[in-house]
Amino acid sequence: MISIQEIAKRINKREEYLSFVARNLFNMVHKSKKAKKNGGFRDITSPNEELKNLLRLINKHIFGQFNLHKFFFLQPGCNHIRMLSQFTNSKFIITADIDDFYPTIHPAKVTKTLVDLNFDDNAAKLITRLTTFDSKLPQGFPTSPKIAALALNTVIIRLDGLSRKETFRIGLYADNLVIGSNYNPERFQKLIIKIFRQNGFLLDEFQVYNKGSVREAMGIRINSKLEVVQSYIDAVKEEIIVFKNNPDQMHSFKSIKGKIDYIANVNTRQAVILKKMIKF
Repeated sequence: MISIQEIAKRINKREEYLSFVARNLFNMVHKSKKAKKNGGFRDITSPNEELKNLLRLINKHIFGQFNLHKFFFLQPGCNHIRMLSQFTNSKFIITADIDDFYPTIHPAKVTKTLVDLNFDDNAAKLITRLTTFDSKLPQGFPTSPKIAALALNTVIIRLDGLSRKETFRIGLYADNLVIGSNYNPERFQKLIIKIFRQNGFLLDEFQVYNKGSVREAMGIRINSKLEVVQSYIDAVKEEIIVFKNNPDQMHSFKSIKGKIDYIANVNTRQAVILKKMIKF
């Protein structure tokens, strides 16, 4: 069993310090909002440097011992490009988003996930207090992607069995689900939705694409090769224009740079053009 004492020892922190941080978490975060691609806003909870460093230690020395299933591509050694590349030869593709993925993962679910991973009750509750905020898994904590993936374990077990039986390819990147098949998997749509719903998750924007249709996921077009969709590139260009008129907004610069790096994974030439526009 993983105890509080064991956790403190692994990350070289006193137990009293961990309890102190858990009690004062509210004073160690900054909240903001980020626009969603499909409208509305996503709550972003950014930890200060002290809390961020502690969460990174927990991620490395506590959660690092738990390997994620091969379906997960938001982990070291993987990325969204590697995930989507496995679907270029699939005749049919299903795409969906896990609706409000992080907010759906409430503290009780985190605690149960940790207990299932052999944390004792007190350790599970302490880690839950350190890694959740406003009664949910926060977008912005470095521990959230790993915890979210671990919380999906019961879903993954069902999907793994289905993929073996029906020879599906499955990829998960954060809240993005992609399934590839050489025959029409539409008849399994209700079953896939049911698997997620039975474990407390809802699927949104469920789409089934055949080989001849325009197939997109995460701003990437999936044909015989991967291509960045033009609408995504145009949106980045607009952001660059807005930023050049307001160059003091460094958070916008960081956002644009991240999107250009994203494009560079697929289209180096287009990324170079965008970098010249913003001159970095």
